[in-house]
Amino acid sequence: MTKQLPYPYTQDQLIAFLKAINCNPYPVPLPPEKLASLRFAKYREFNGETVALPNVLQQILLIDQDFTLAYERNQILYPLFDCLDHDTGVFHSVDLGDVMTEHLRYSKGRDLDFKWISYDTAPCILPLNHVGEQQLYFYVADPIHADTVKSQSTPLQNEYPICRLDPHDFSLWISEISLVHYMGQMANCNMSAFDAHLAACIDGVKHLIDQEEFEGI
Repeated sequence: MTKQLPYPYTQDQLIAFLKAINCNPYPVPLPPEKLASLRFAKYREFNGETVALPNVLQQILLIDQDFTLAYERNQILYPLFDCLDHDTGVFHSVDLGDVMTEHLRYSKGRDLDFKWISYDTAPCILPLNHVGEQQLYFYVADPIHADTVKSQSTPLQNEYPICRLDPHDFSLWISEISLVHYMGQMANCNMSAFDAHLAACIDGVKHLIDQEEFEGI
């Protein structure tokens, strides 16, 4: 199996790539009927609007709910399911203020409350497992469109960018253009074809990221 993924890629190439980098010897596929019931909340403050799961995540779940990257045997999806409302099938956003408060309480012994300042239509933000102190999230901004990456055939039209939160300086930034971009890097694959589109992705959501900030209480 190949451990390289071209860009743009076909669905078959994506599936082969994902199977090649999964290190879980006992995959647990999610039944297609269950997958069909799952949605992301569109906004951080849930107003009933939902969006489809990104295609890469759908393919991962069909392969293995316990998808594991080689790096530290990282089960990448397990924190995501903490956000799932099993009654409705909707993944709801985390509160970044709560994330920062918990980090400072348990890692620094500082009993402070933080409020993350956003806006009514701030994108939903959903956690992924990442080795290290930085927090990793789906940033459910509008999917990257062809006019952003200059390709009518781009597979990234159905994907969401990945962002990171640094608990030391409280910064939030876009680090990868999609989940498969991140996963390929963690699996030591050459993702230079994806790297080439990172700047355009950052520009595409800069107006949203620039409105994110925190304040200590």
